Amino acid sequence: MLDKKFSIFFGTQTGTAEEFAEDLTNSLKELGVKSSLHDLEDYDPKHLPSEEYTVFIISTYGEGEPPDNAIDFYNYIHDDDHPKTYLSSMNYTVFGLGDSTYETFNYCARNVKKKFDELGARLFFKTGFGDDDDDIESDFLSWKTNLIEFLKSSQTNTSTKTTKKTTTIKHIEYEFLETNPEKKAFRQDKNTSIQLEQKIKFSKIISSQELHTKKSERSAKLVKFDISNLGSNYNAGDHIGIYPENSIENVKRVYKLLKIENPDQVFVLKEKTKNSFLTKYQPCTIKEAISNYCDLTSPPTRILLSSLIPYITNQDKAKYISSLTNLEKDEFQDFIQNKAHTILETFEFFSEFLNINFGDFFGLCPSQTPRFYSIASSPLETPNEIHIIFINSIWYTNQKKKYLGLCTSFLSQFSNKDNKSVPFFIRHSEFRLPNKNQIQNKKIIMVGPGTGFAPFRGFIQELAIRKKEKNSQIGNITLFFGCRNREEDFILQDEMQNAKETGILDNLFVSFSREQKEKIYVQNKMLENKQILWDCIRNNGYFYICGDAKKMAKDVINTLFSICSEMGGEKGEQLFYSLKNNKRLLEDVW
Repeated sequence: MLDKKFSIFFGTQTGTAEEFAEDLTNSLKELGVKSSLHDLEDYDPKHLPSEEYTVFIISTYGEGEPPDNAIDFYNYIHDDDHPKTYLSSMNYTVFGLGDSTYETFNYCARNVKKKFDELGARLFFKTGFGDDDDDIESDFLSWKTNLIEFLKSSQTNTSTKTTKKTTTIKHIEYEFLETNPEKKAFRQDKNTSIQLEQKIKFSKIISSQELHTKKSERSAKLVKFDISNLGSNYNAGDHIGIYPENSIENVKRVYKLLKIENPDQVFVLKEKTKNSFLTKYQPCTIKEAISNYCDLTSPPTRILLSSLIPYITNQDKAKYISSLTNLEKDEFQDFIQNKAHTILETFEFFSEFLNINFGDFFGLCPSQTPRFYSIASSPLETPNEIHIIFINSIWYTNQKKKYLGLCTSFLSQFSNKDNKSVPFFIRHSEFRLPNKNQIQNKKIIMVGPGTGFAPFRGFIQELAIRKKEKNSQIGNITLFFGCRNREEDFILQDEMQNAKETGILDNLFVSFSREQKEKIYVQNKMLENKQILWDCIRNNGYFYICGDAKKMAKDVINTLFSICSEMGGEKGEQLFYSLKNNKRLLEDVW
């Protein structure tokens, strides 16, 4: 099998699947296998029947949706016009990236496999699934190791020679330019632009409002963006993807690492290679490249560490890095917590023994990824604005070192006076209100503690507009909101109470988790008002959840199930399970 040609495909939302696919491609080449790497957005799926051996590494986005760069591919293979033998000549395997926090864990990869089987393709190696709620990189590396061993063991023809295993080195040649030719616009990232707005747009920040009181030790912001004259259409419930800039402090640390004296110098990478994310965004200045295109703040991965080994001049240090790549999750996390918490810190930690040039850095450093936020406004209320709500992220390592969230700190430093342009795009979502015909006389439950209130703020704005229309009915609306303390973090309290007073909200239930000895959460308020929830479920109402996926959303779902079981017995449980199938239980969780 090693003498066959392999095509490696990736479908990615944040770049992880691309990193895994690139790593597998390099490993296959080390074996002497002819292999090619393909972005599913660039690949014409009509060529699939002519592929012999294929590997698909694909993530699942949201509630079981394909990632943006795989949408066209996904729709193509699900075309009903294909005969059952359409892919009978293709051998395949799949590795899926997902999060077991979601009920739709690895749904996209599972669905791709199911469709391939229906079209006659042959599975030549077992499907693998990575879990981002645990250690997704370890899951992939284990699956990859087993795949490589399988390929070796299947090679019975000794006449086929394989190359001696060596570590792939990324040599990136570059050139500094004396003049500044016309630069390309800010990157139109393939991972995010497909079927959205087709290209990144820039918005000015209108205002940035602090939502917590002075009594709070934390900070939350309501930021408003100007989208007038941009042609950016959105709906309440959609997401906005924002590309943050790296902090000036971190950018200067890279200057020091690479011994850069003139950050305003324009350069181009001379090699068009998949290993360099800058290939399609040049020419640009060094400052622009490091500020906009480099992921400096994510935790290092085992794959990144492995890629550094060829550049380490000290053999003992190289062995040390190699040992790190084989650590279990907890041990590897210990390295991240105590030695190198970010990608930049990883470069700095090994800098004494790291022999990289300017071009090598851009070949090794991952590309910056967008941060997604639930839109907290409705175009019916603010057609020329998009609003978002977020908590300023702050955390500490075991060494008590403080870190700030990249995008939240980036956005928090600006106001309308700064005239700052922020690159963004819209990602459309199925998390939205029923249409006018569906909503009449229906009950709607919304559960959104903290910043999970964001999309419901847009819903309330939209319902307020609908209510003003002649002969319009908006249904019976209930909001469950939660925070720590009403005197600290009851965000947008006036807007919620106004919605209740004006009849937009029929019920508003608020839990304050830290005002009393025993913590009270939104699920406790749900139990106190179980009749309202049961009336919603049994009368074909709609149930929405927004917020934390790992704890809150699970607890809310379990509470809803227990209410259905208690109030309706076996029939109630059946009604609960029908919610998802009928798209009446919708989640916007992270």
